[in-house]
Amino acid sequence: METLGIQSKEGFGEYLGLQEDFGHSKKAIFVEVQDKIKTRIAGWAEQFLSQAGNEVFVKAVAMAMPNYAISCFKLPIGVCRDMEKAIRNYWWRGNKQKKSVHQMSWDRLMKQKRFGGLGFKDIQCFNLAFLAKIGWRLTQNPVSLLATVLRDKYFLGDSFMDAYKGRKTSWGWKGIFEAHKVLKQELGWRVGDKSSISIRDDPWFPKPPTFRVRPRVCLQGTKVCDLIDPVSNTWNADVIYEGFERDDVVPILSIPLSRIGCCDRLVWHYNVTRITRSNPGTGWWYAS
Repeated sequence: METLGIQSKEGFGEYLGLQEDFGHSKKAIFVEVQDKIKTRIAGWAEQFLSQAGNEVFVKAVAMAMPNYAISCFKLPIGVCRDMEKAIRNYWWRGNKQKKSVHQMSWDRLMKQKRFGGLGFKDIQCFNLAFLAKIGWRLTQNPVSLLATVLRDKYFLGDSFMDAYKGRKTSWGWKGIFEAHKVLKQELGWRVGDKSSISIRDDPWFPKPPTFRVRPRVCLQGTKVCDLIDPVSNTWNADVIYEGFERDDVVPILSIPLSRIGCCDRLVWHYNVTRITRSNPGTGWWYAS
């Protein structure tokens, strides 16, 4: 400030709809987001929209308004429930003389349409999904500015997947770390140069839900590279048949191996961009 001659003051109010200064009450910080949703709903409640029009409004407007807040911070559960309550009351609203009746549970309406619901979002789960996306970016781009700052401050010398929550950390980091557990459950290894994948401990086996496999006790190898013929760069069928149960052999042999020496790397199990290269019946797909 002294060098550049820039005037400054304590705090700068709001930024993108959120208060700059986070106090002790996190619920009070996000109350403005709640109020905006309630104000918008109150205005639309006077409109005579069809049920289909109300569905579009709820999905495209009401549930999209807190997107910036939930993409950066973990909202308190009470805040998420208050938002959903306001949206529920709008959806099942009656008239001024008669109280609305909720004819179906909100949990059912949040299911996809093919499962009998309407596809409304669970705000709390959507919040965790946004934060897990940040964690995925930290994993995929560890040299980015955000990853560098967080690594130097919270998990020095370790990868994001090995980080700990720590004590007296920021609200933003605590939110990202909450999604860390969600992310960890859905990540798996794509077999590349086979040097870093543990047969018993890492999720590399192409079969949900755990994506892990338990070999027989007689298997001596500890890394996936021990299952591959180094000369032909193909799976060693004899070792696999001897070391694994019969039901686990075919999924392992169906995993394609790199011909150009790609490195092992983490992949997202359910990334839709990789469905075209999936192995039928395994629920697994691979990055090129």
